[in-house]
Amino acid sequence: LPSTDVPYGISDSGPQPVSSEIVSAIAAEIVAVRVAIDLTHTYIGDLLVELVSPAGTRV
Repeated sequence: LPSTDVPYGISDSGPQPVSSEIVSAIAAEIVAVRVAIDLTHTYIGDLLVELVSPAGTRV
């Protein structure tokens, strides 16, 4: 399922979270996901990327 709300700009003025939510209309349990993220930033070490489940589990 592709994200429909990108691209996002990344602020240089301090930590400001950016979120992208992907909602599935399929009424089935999701047992596995594969995520691809394409990022470009001058200081890539400044970035933190997390995948958060609907239950709040972060990976």
